[in-house]
Amino acid sequence: MLALQLIELNITVNTIQNKVFSTKIPFKTGLNVIRADNTSGKSTCVNAIAYALGLESILGPLKSKPFPKSLYETINDSKTDGISYNVTHSYVELKIQNNEHKEVTVKRLIKDQNNIITVNENGNTQDYFLKSYGTLGSAKSEYGFHNWLENFMGWELPLVPHLNGEKVKLYLEAIFPLFFIEQKRGWSEIQANVPVNYGIKNVKKTAIEYVLDISNFEIENKLNTLRNKLDHCEDQWKFLSNSIEALCDLSNFNFSEIKPIGNQTFPIEYFISGVNADIPLHTAKVSLQHALKAENENVPSDNNLIEEIEDQKDKLRSLYESLSNLEQLKENLQTIQFDSVKKVKVLFNDLQRYKQLDLLTKLGSENNFTVDLEECPICHNELSDFLHISHKKSNITPMTLEQNILFIKEQYDFMNNIGKKHSEEISTLNHKIQQKLLILKEEEAKLKKLENDYSEVFGDVHFQIRKKIELEKKIEDIENFIEKTSNFEENLVKLQSNWQITYESYSLLKKKLSDTSDSKTIITLEKLMQKNLDLFGFSTSEIDRITISRNTLRPEQNGYDIIAETSASDYIRTIWAFTLALLELATNSKLNIKHGGFVIFDEPRQHEARTQSLDDLIKYSSQIFENSGQAIFTTSFENLESLSSDFEKANIIYFDDYILQAKN
Repeated sequence: MLALQLIELNITVNTIQNKVFSTKIPFKTGLNVIRADNTSGKSTCVNAIAYALGLESILGPLKSKPFPKSLYETINDSKTDGISYNVTHSYVELKIQNNEHKEVTVKRLIKDQNNIITVNENGNTQDYFLKSYGTLGSAKSEYGFHNWLENFMGWELPLVPHLNGEKVKLYLEAIFPLFFIEQKRGWSEIQANVPVNYGIKNVKKTAIEYVLDISNFEIENKLNTLRNKLDHCEDQWKFLSNSIEALCDLSNFNFSEIKPIGNQTFPIEYFISGVNADIPLHTAKVSLQHALKAENENVPSDNNLIEEIEDQKDKLRSLYESLSNLEQLKENLQTIQFDSVKKVKVLFNDLQRYKQLDLLTKLGSENNFTVDLEECPICHNELSDFLHISHKKSNITPMTLEQNILFIKEQYDFMNNIGKKHSEEISTLNHKIQQKLLILKEEEAKLKKLENDYSEVFGDVHFQIRKKIELEKKIEDIENFIEKTSNFEENLVKLQSNWQITYESYSLLKKKLSDTSDSKTIITLEKLMQKNLDLFGFSTSEIDRITISRNTLRPEQNGYDIIAETSASDYIRTIWAFTLALLELATNSKLNIKHGGFVIFDEPRQHEARTQSLDDLIKYSSQIFENSGQAIFTTSFENLESLSSDFEKANIIYFDDYILQAKN
């Protein structure tokens, strides 16, 4: 599918001397050639097309506007008389048409404020912003130009994997370098000017996959999500394994090796060091219980002291229970606070959205904006019919932007205050918990003293009592250890189960992804590229070894990147062949190729490519795209008429002086 057709480019420069410089370049279906000498403004026209579409980032890294000073400082009226004029105002207008034959003109200022693009459709104008303001950028906001352009082109750009493992939108700037070859850096390699600042994983391959409609973004996103789940399970597995190891070191117990998450069997065996060998923990516990029973039969008792000790233990149990309740209450409050934070984020995004509207107004937009009453601006729930009977799905003039911003700001502050209240309550609970811990420490000390007193009462049997206490302590340590490790093991079993289910899904999806890598579309593109290489006089006789890599989806020779295997002029021909093959493939209505609709070659005769090759390029483009698609070339080649190509079907535009000329 060819998304766009360029109809006409207009560049206008006003000067302080009231002299107006401009140019109007019409484009048609098929081949369009702009012929002018060097430094006449050919690249200015090419850059103006990208600039009008808000895609100047595909022209390479720029510190300022992608234009010479003649568009925003001083301009000369010819190359001969040298009269200069001071620029006061300049802008570019580009008339475009989509595949539904809807025609619009986009206008963008050059010298003045340039982050607004005005769209004019049948006399109705609407301003859209570029770049990012607030939490939404131009590609996502309903007031962003790239979001409008995406819809105008009939595209729906997917979410693709980000380098950090999350999802990010596939931006237009990542795709258009496939169609747009500028002169300075564009000929250095295929997709030379793809911006990498968006953090898209495998951005060049991802862009080609989208254009060829062989994208498996949904599968890749699912794979990415599953891989994150696997990584999370493995991280948790490692954490719990380390926790068990630390607990064993603290308790002076040993354990059998914990294997990787996919190989571990349960239960895990624990041991206590014996005289000659390690003893299983459950065996040691039974032995200690028998020894304790024997000691109890030989130790006399003091009922009063024992009762006091038991009362103290009851008091400690009550403290433990109280602490547990406080911790549970704290956990509940933290959950509520988390929900409040989510609501604050929603309100913050709405606040940013209205601030963007306010920004557009302050940037100079005079358009009236309307608000759709489909949902509540605070909670984002759908409004019921009885709340707005006659206004359902209708646009009305909203409150002023300042009123909207103030209203949402009040809601935002209200929810923030609730969050602060919860924080204060959690802080209070933390204080109570600390107080309880201090009391617990005191009561534990009392119990220890009572137990010491109990030992002193029985002077002659002190040793027996201490032995009994030591046995009780060892048994208690084992029981506490078993309880803690049981909780760890329970979580390990759940993790292993989740990991195994996730890994099976991951393996199946990965196999499905690999099975689709060699599609018929790639084979067709490969054959078209090889045909073009032969037509353009590629120097080697081994054209069949120039293929499309299944890993990068870019041309390769004998498995290596072709840029390292060929001469500079042959690589230029490869760029011609590959780029035009994409456009030719997109003209096939049976395929769902997503193409911009045009290719632009700024000075395609690079590295002294043979005149015959240029002739073949022009002849091919004129014939293949006669009825569908656009090829737009600029050249300083002086003798176009000497070529054997038939220019009757081509739109050849000659300029003898500067392309921007003064209008009387």
